[in-house]
Amino acid sequence: MGGESRESAAPPSGQTHTFLFTDVEGSTRRWQSDAEEMAAALASHDRILSAAVKTHGGTVFKNMGDGMCAVFPSVVEAVRAAVDAQSQLTLPVRVAVHTGEARERDGDFFGVTLSHCARLLEAGHGGQVLVSASAVSVAGDEWGPNIAMRDLGEHRLRDLGEPELVFQVVGPGLGREFPPLRSLEGVRHNLPVQRSSFVGRDGELTEVCGRLLASQLVTLTGIGGCGKTRLALETAARLVEDFPEGVFFVDLAPLSDPELLGQTVAAGLALHLLDTSVEGLVGYLIQRRVLVVLDNCEHLLDACAELVDALLARCPDVRVLATSRESLGVEGEQVFRVPSLSIETEAMSLFIDRARAVRPDLRTDPEGEEAIVEICRRLDGIPLAIELAAARTAHLAPAEILERLSDRFRLLTGGRRRVQRQQTLAAAIDWSYSLLGETEKTLLRRLAVFRGSFSLRAAEGICHPDALELLGSLVAKSLVNLEEQDAETRYRLLETVRLYAEERLVEAGEAEQLRSSHRDWFLAWIEAFPVGELVAVGGGFQLALEADNLTAALEWCRQQERPDLLVLIASRMIAYWWGYVRVAEMAAWWDDLVGALAGMAPDLHAAALVLGVQHAMAIGSFEEMEKLSADALKLAGPDSWVAAWAWSMQALYWTYADPEHGRRCIEQGRRAAAAAGTPEIEQMTALWSANLITGREDPHEGLKVLEELPPAAVDSELALNEIVIGLLACFGESEQAAARLVAAPPTRAPLRRFSWTFAAALIASSKGQRNEMAEQLRALVAVVREYAIPLGDESCLIGFAALAVDEGDYTRASGLLATVQAAAPFPFRTPLQVAVYRRCAGMVHAALDPATARQCRAQGAATPVSEALDNELQRPRPDESRTDQKTQPT
Repeated sequence: MGGESRESAAPPSGQTHTFLFTDVEGSTRRWQSDAEEMAAALASHDRILSAAVKTHGGTVFKNMGDGMCAVFPSVVEAVRAAVDAQSQLTLPVRVAVHTGEARERDGDFFGVTLSHCARLLEAGHGGQVLVSASAVSVAGDEWGPNIAMRDLGEHRLRDLGEPELVFQVVGPGLGREFPPLRSLEGVRHNLPVQRSSFVGRDGELTEVCGRLLASQLVTLTGIGGCGKTRLALETAARLVEDFPEGVFFVDLAPLSDPELLGQTVAAGLALHLLDTSVEGLVGYLIQRRVLVVLDNCEHLLDACAELVDALLARCPDVRVLATSRESLGVEGEQVFRVPSLSIETEAMSLFIDRARAVRPDLRTDPEGEEAIVEICRRLDGIPLAIELAAARTAHLAPAEILERLSDRFRLLTGGRRRVQRQQTLAAAIDWSYSLLGETEKTLLRRLAVFRGSFSLRAAEGICHPDALELLGSLVAKSLVNLEEQDAETRYRLLETVRLYAEERLVEAGEAEQLRSSHRDWFLAWIEAFPVGELVAVGGGFQLALEADNLTAALEWCRQQERPDLLVLIASRMIAYWWGYVRVAEMAAWWDDLVGALAGMAPDLHAAALVLGVQHAMAIGSFEEMEKLSADALKLAGPDSWVAAWAWSMQALYWTYADPEHGRRCIEQGRRAAAAAGTPEIEQMTALWSANLITGREDPHEGLKVLEELPPAAVDSELALNEIVIGLLACFGESEQAAARLVAAPPTRAPLRRFSWTFAAALIASSKGQRNEMAEQLRALVAVVREYAIPLGDESCLIGFAALAVDEGDYTRASGLLATVQAAAPFPFRTPLQVAVYRRCAGMVHAALDPATARQCRAQGAATPVSEALDNELQRPRPDESRTDQKTQPT
């Protein structure tokens, strides 16, 4: 059936409406370049659009900036109006049409449908008309002469969560080909997906965006719960295209130690730098154009001010959007106080939207709407308070909520407005808390002990044995949030609620007991894993979800002066810190332990040294690694996992420095690992053995060692798998290596991605695919630079040296190897890089005469690693058509 026959002629208020939104693309630049010309063009724009809307039965109800908002009784007529207007407009105008439910008040419209239409509009380009799937489904297919819908596929629009279908109008006078939609796909950012709609704040959003593009620092201030974080996220999402090198959200709420601010910011930016001091962050960001959102700065005000001040002074293209209950006090700071929502429009829309999330059949008559308006007014338009009140509609009518709210807030009158707002929010949370049953109150205050998200099992073990039902009740009342992470349901308290609950926990005299219970539970949790799975290469990935809670447990160990317990947790986190390149965090805990080593029992002292060994290895201090691991062997029991692990580190060092001594360490390590019952460490040590054999140019014997490894070392998801794959490629077993690589796709852990990509480059080399090898090496550089992997640049240069050998360019290969060797005494991350380095060096030695080799080595040794790597990235793609180049595997 056609669209006209399926649509009502004039939908009543509160029912389904069709909206048409427009704006001028690039209007700010046009105003700045020629304001007089832009004013004339905009006047023509207004006349053309107004006439088209009126001709097709629509009504313009609002002018916003350089665009219009119109409402239509018919989707088809809205589309026809858009086509007519676009054929006459000279400015690059983008148009969006969307259908949904909205409420009318005094000639204006309100509701999430309008926000949806605005998000669709943001995705388009000048001259383009976009139509939502809901509008198309209502209209049918009778659009009019020569008008059709082009399916643009699914796109995730800002603030709308799940992807949805978007259509483009094709018709007379309209362009057909446009750039990809400005959706969130393909944009580098870590902005969390919002599961609820963003209501109102259009004016504030526009102003904050404008300020941020004009100034380096904008701080959103206001009381807790006023919507600072949500406004910051919306601003960041709107500006993703203005910051090509990334938009990053850093939540500082879980952080209590200002000394860890640098590493928290670095982790949020996905940098994980070794040097996370102010100087280290400035050094990385000094030439990058990024937007950093620092959320919840108020408890780290001085540290945040110091960091931001340095960024503003030396990083001209970095923008910082901060949220805090007070300004940072940095020169050049633009302070924007986030106001309360307007009562009869935004606040009311927010209440209804959240109420229908818990009670979809909620219907409001005039009396109910009056009650809602009064609730919003009593709550001063504060979003958090409104959401808490709206959650009660699952059990109470708006009038009943208002009655209880009136009683609760009877004394909250008078005083300064700002103070009254703070009292109102505190009272709103207190009111919600007072309505809970006693067991719900107990659980809520005890949940304050968690940092970040937490599991049901942890809540049951630490807070209350009947947490399942109680958590369900608290989630329904919007006091606890649900999260889905890696197919697991987890929970999280909003920080405002968590702080409130923490105060109740202290008042109840339970804070110390609960923090100790939290620490002990997570100690038992981490000790339940086979230790070999956690500490071997590629291990520790099981800890990622609980990293914040483990850090909180470590902090409590420190505050309680329990270095013994700190060692038991921290020593098992080494592979996690290593694999996720959280080297600075590992260094901080090692520094904290150093002063307590002398008073520890020998077994704990040895386990503490494991942390120091791993840290030394991470930063390339191999002599320190050897010394500390030797010290650990003197203290550890001969059949302990610490001894097995320390022997493995000894083997890794001496394989480089003295192969014969390395072989003896390998045998000692394998025996110790077998005695300790840690096959993962035994496998790790056996790989050092394979490396030793590789260095002796005995590939068949090396393969024999690999084949003798237990299956888990080759087929599991451990990073060992990529080492095995790469060694197989080195030995010329390209097909076997390729098959294993396909069976073990890379994970999100940075070092897993690094190892996988390096192995893929070697497989391409073994097949003579130089272009593919070059592409994999470029991808490897991207991983290394994104995560600031220690010694990663050197590893990339080893790969490019192998590519040069494949191309027959031995002089270039010699120079690259010399650059690598000059960078550090042991510039390697794994035995795989050692194997490639040695094989390349042997082939270069055989190909070059001594004089040429000396000249190449001298030039290479004088070239900085970063410069050599940049030179390789600028080289043209290899020419695989040349027949005079080598095609044998490296």
